[in-house]
Amino acid sequence: MERVTLTIADDDSRPGGGHACLLFEGVAPRSARNLALTLRRGGESDTWLGPSGWQASEHRFESQETRTEGRNLAVIVGPEVVNLVEAYTTVMAILPDLQICGVATWEATPAFSVAAETPEPVSVPFQLMPGGTIGFLGRVDKLGDLAPPAELLEGQAYLHVGYGDLRRAFQGKLEIDPARGTARLLPGPEEPPETIAYTAEADGSLILRGGGLSRYKARTAPDESVFGLESALLAALGQGLLRLDPVTLEARPIEPEKTGDDPPSSAPSSLKKRRLGFWTALVLVFLAVASGTATLLYLSEPKENQRAEAPPQVIPSLMSKQLYDKGFAAFGAGEFDKARDLLRQAEAGGNREAALFLAQAIDSLGFETGLFAAADDIEALRLYAEACRPGENIARTPMVAEARTSLKGLRKSLEAQVAKDDAIAADTLSGPFKKAEDQCQ
Repeated sequence: MERVTLTIADDDSRPGGGHACLLFEGVAPRSARNLALTLRRGGESDTWLGPSGWQASEHRFESQETRTEGRNLAVIVGPEVVNLVEAYTTVMAILPDLQICGVATWEATPAFSVAAETPEPVSVPFQLMPGGTIGFLGRVDKLGDLAPPAELLEGQAYLHVGYGDLRRAFQGKLEIDPARGTARLLPGPEEPPETIAYTAEADGSLILRGGGLSRYKARTAPDESVFGLESALLAALGQGLLRLDPVTLEARPIEPEKTGDDPPSSAPSSLKKRRLGFWTALVLVFLAVASGTATLLYLSEPKENQRAEAPPQVIPSLMSKQLYDKGFAAFGAGEFDKARDLLRQAEAGGNREAALFLAQAIDSLGFETGLFAAADDIEALRLYAEACRPGENIARTPMVAEARTSLKGLRKSLEAQVAKDDAIAADTLSGPFKKAEDQCQ
């Protein structure tokens, strides 16, 4: 058998891959008919290409076309051959009819697979962040170059979906079509939250909860704005609730409700502590922050007229608060297994923040895998009720307000399922949901 020089490449006359041109140099065909072809892997091995891949016995393929190119013979084979050979495999191509062979590296491209080149659309959650940017959540590595940016700024667009559209939606999901390079807003039951809870940290940053913000690790920097408010102003107030305007999406602090600790109006004036009006205090704090002064302005009665303050109560759940902080940090680092274990321990120790965080992570409304593999509304409702449990925790009011907002969205989702004759959703609404809702009244 005569060995000649052989090259193997894509057949340029058939764009799209799947066809290879085997060029045997210095060979002229003896007839115009198509020729049989066998392929041996590695040149001298006993492995041959068959209809299902490499095999121990020889198999003859029929070429789709043979033609002359100058003094060379071009043998064209189709996808039934090309799709079975890995790129850069060394092969010996044999033309039994002509008793000619050649050895070359296979450099033809497999046929484009419609399934491979048309991936399924990807759902990417988004959220309006406190500073005004749009944040994206979820595993977007499969989108490659189409992956959304770390943050979307005012005036920008992502795959022709504008910042303004995403801001008005506040939160939701984008369906990305990788094949077309397009995105569209998916309809959903979620709406901007009525209230957002905030808690100041020692470094001046704020932790925000409500409207799914916990899922996005919403911790503001000390110099960052919070839906139109100065972060430093809220940090000076310590903790509380913000009411979010559903149209402008700007926030304003909610004046805390008076509690039973206030002295009755009929008490002698000498026992009354002069109370600084909430909005007056807010203005004074803002002026102090704006002027750069380090001292917080306050008004008080002379020391002899002040009522003795009760010493802060040391609650037995101090350890659970530390567990929550560690769990929250682990969640922010993407260590979901560690975060789940720590947060579960914190919740078991009575920490309401952990209960609320876990509830929002496991309920079916906007569920994303990570902390949990699957949604569980029954468990979520137990956790919501735990977050609203009455007790000594001074942060109960923000917990309750945020739980109410989450339950409102979950109710809409369950009612939509009931409308589709979902018996499980109906049982959930009439039983566990009612218990959690009553607890959070």
